[in-house]
Amino acid sequence: MDLIEVDAPKSFIAGAKIPEEVCDGLVDFYNTCDYLLREPGSCGHGVDKKVKDSIDMTIPVHLKDKRVQDYLDQLGEVTVEYINRYPFFGKISWDLISPFNVQKYEPGGGFFQMHTEKMASQYEVSQRVMAWMTYLNTVDEGGYTYFPTQEAKIKPVKGLTILWPADWTHFHQGIPAPNETKIIATGWYDYTMRPVPPDDSGEVREQETGTE
Repeated sequence: MDLIEVDAPKSFIAGAKIPEEVCDGLVDFYNTCDYLLREPGSCGHGVDKKVKDSIDMTIPVHLKDKRVQDYLDQLGEVTVEYINRYPFFGKISWDLISPFNVQKYEPGGGFFQMHTEKMASQYEVSQRVMAWMTYLNTVDEGGYTYFPTQEAKIKPVKGLTILWPADWTHFHQGIPAPNETKIIATGWYDYTMRPVPPDDSGEVREQETGTE
């Protein structure tokens, strides 16, 4: 049996550029915040610098700091542009729910392992529908994000914000920048419809979470 390939060029990776001063504000928050932790970056099985070498700060999306809210407002604008390009993303129930991360990679650091944003069955992971990322600084040598299936190498340019599906179709990895620091913000949009157990008819129903 021969595989039949379908000619469908859309990568579902797209985005827009946000103002550089908004990036500067979020970096300033990362550098000066004295109540959130900056910790070694972890992956599915904990901290392993052979897999991921970064210093991360996890930021609640409801935080009222203006630098954080200015960034999230711009993320929303980019997301609108993404939906204009891929309108069916706007037809499902999702929202910005989970905390997001600012991740700092010193020269030579990176998320070396090929991965997706949905590689396990834990509830929090299974609810991810879309990933997003902003490059908070420009990197001249290396540092790009590589999606092998889509044959996409994305250069870190300050303010560039991209979205892509969280599932197995979009395995990717971070390529180290040998001589420069790289800083990103990254997180997920999560489903807001939760499946509930089948009723007597055997049909699986869906339950609203109260989030529009």
